[in-house]
Amino acid sequence: MDDIGTYEQREFPRFRTATLDTLDLGKRKHHIPILLELDVTVARNRIQSLKAKTGEGLSFTAWAVKCIGQAVSEHKHIHAMRKGARSLVLFDDVDIAIVVERAVRSTSSETLPMPCVIRSTNEKSVREVHAEIRAAQTQPLEDGEVQ
Repeated sequence: MDDIGTYEQREFPRFRTATLDTLDLGKRKHHIPILLELDVTVARNRIQSLKAKTGEGLSFTAWAVKCIGQAVSEHKHIHAMRKGARSLVLFDDVDIAIVVERAVRSTSSETLPMPCVIRSTNEKSVREVHAEIRAAQTQPLEDGEVQ
């Protein structure tokens, strides 16, 4: 079980079946999944203040990924998966996929958006998440990696 981490398996609540039927019908409709506006002034000010004091910059993306990972960890049913018709699997680790630009080794100027999975974001600090994002950005793409 090391590949997927630890998890808990529960019975799928019967009252949620109607929700699944509604979601299934929704797949056939055109819709906007979400429109969200957040005030991030305090977070951006803290990131800028940290940089002014220590000279160390943290990416806003790292902060957002950490916040999402922490919130999901506190409400595990948000990223639960169904197993069959009667079971629900709730994971302890929160893995978040983001897109980072990576340079193509054969050309010095071309970059491509590539997925990067930050494993166990709920267990990491913002600095650790930031370091993983920066490390992923600096890994060049080999010629065979890109289709």
